[in-house]
Amino acid sequence: MEILTESFIHAKAQAAFETAQKQGFFPTYLNLRNRGFRDNFTKDLMSIITEIAEVVQADRKDKHGSIEDFGKHLGITFKEAYEESLEGTVESELADVAIRILSEIGYIYELSYRYEHYFNDTDILGVVSFSEDIMLRKASTTLPEYMYSIVKDLTCSALESSPKWYINGVLQNVLCKLYAFAKYNNINLLEHIKLKMQYNETRDYKHGYKY
Repeated sequence: MEILTESFIHAKAQAAFETAQKQGFFPTYLNLRNRGFRDNFTKDLMSIITEIAEVVQADRKDKHGSIEDFGKHLGITFKEAYEESLEGTVESELADVAIRILSEIGYIYELSYRYEHYFNDTDILGVVSFSEDIMLRKASTTLPEYMYSIVKDLTCSALESSPKWYINGVLQNVLCKLYAFAKYNNINLLEHIKLKMQYNETRDYKHGYKY
């Protein structure tokens, strides 16, 4: 299974943000001065929590999919193969949570780099890892309990009024926790992120939603 690295976060955060912006989930650069970070972050944070709830819903339905399942459907279009094998599964929804977080990290990077020069790449993207010990201590934790612990991480402090460097740190910590959970449960989260990002590029503007 792949290891979560700084370079992966950096590359996927930028790609996730660019795709999300094209699909209408972030203001364009022309509007960033008028619609700043604070105006959008609460909604973005709630979107992450909504995706976490969808992970739990998929688990309640016992819907699972694997990279191997996806590979069996490659005789049709990528979009059809993904929808037949992975869409709506726990694995796909975990990837959605990660992509929402990555796009927010990418947004923080772009906004800060272009307008504030508040901090550099090293400040934003530290090396991230979770030890086997941390994962083993979570062994008896059920999926709903683990997802709830992540929601608490996102809501226990006033993130909407925190500096961007702190928000970024919280988001990266949550991403690490997702990766740890996936690794413990033999889910190749990084590969699922790549596949879901490719699938998202085929979807309608704002994925057919109001926001």
